[in-house]
Amino acid sequence: MAKVEVEIAGLEKALSDISKYTEQAQDRIVQEINTTKQLVRNDAIKNAPVNKQSGSGMGARGGSLRRMIVAEPTRNYEAYVVSKAHYSEFVEFGTGVYGENPKGGHRTTPWVYYNEATESFVITRGNKAQPFMNPAAEANRADHRRRMIAALKLK
Repeated sequence: MAKVEVEIAGLEKALSDISKYTEQAQDRIVQEINTTKQLVRNDAIKNAPVNKQSGSGMGARGGSLRRMIVAEPTRNYEAYVVSKAHYSEFVEFGTGVYGENPKGGHRTTPWVYYNEATESFVITRGNKAQPFMNPAAEANRADHRRRMIAALKLK
């Protein structure tokens, strides 16, 4: 599952202050979080690559990565957009010599595997990153900040 975390400076204080806001203001804050969550999800779906070659590779059914991107329910003013495809992080960060995964662990040398679809051995160096989650989060950061500032002014 690809995971992109966005850290917000001063979040702890903001969360404690929200409890002092009116119910209407709290509802507006949740509404803005949900708006951003859906926008990030939509952008991630739009950004996610589609495997056009059916029957080979991970996510062989075209569009399965896009179908696995979901916005989870908002709890405690936290929202999550996740890709539940088991290979998401390999798409987001790349593999092998091209790997950019912050967790590390990618190969630095080529390797050989057997491709059942083509019934042949294949040598590979990995796949280049095709980011879809990070760009979606970044594309919505400024607008989310603007909307949250406006919502927080409602007190």
